[in-house]
Amino acid sequence: MVTALEFVNTVGGRTHATPARYVVDRERMHTIDDLLDWAVKMGILSRRPRAKPGFLTRALQFREALYRIFKSIIDGRKPDASDLELFNRELAKARAHERLIIHGDHAALADDDRDSLDHLLRVIARSAADLLTSEQLSRVKLCGGESCGWLFLDTTRNRTRRWCDMRDCGNIAKVRRFRERQRRS
Repeated sequence: MVTALEFVNTVGGRTHATPARYVVDRERMHTIDDLLDWAVKMGILSRRPRAKPGFLTRALQFREALYRIFKSIIDGRKPDASDLELFNRELAKARAHERLIIHGDHAALADDDRDSLDHLLRVIARSAADLLTSEQLSRVKLCGGESCGWLFLDTTRNRTRRWCDMRDCGNIAKVRRFRERQRRS
């Protein structure tokens, strides 16, 4: 599980008019409570912090900038400068809260304020930065399902995975192909 991709996929889908232009289908983050419920379920937050005015808007803008950055890379295009700027602002906030913690004979970076609402976006920013700077980046793909638009990490050996989930988009595609073959017969 890659937290940044899970966050980007908090929509019912995306429909693309062109490779760079799309609309979000079936938004799932209508309220701050929806976002906090997701964060607690994902284990990012252990409790629900007090909501801040404008935080949901900030989070959704960040989510869509991340989507556009990953989609640009998948398409072989350079990400938009404004998306990179927004990402870098969130990443700088995340890095400003990192502290080196020593546990016995090993060290780790930890967030110095895990109980704040901002911790949520800091975790996502670090997850995205880790993926964007890793060898795994070439394995990030866009689901081939009609109007899905979810991103996933293709961990198959031959890198041929086509759908976010075989039980959902993969099954729908197979049924559609079967029905088309039946009509042609």
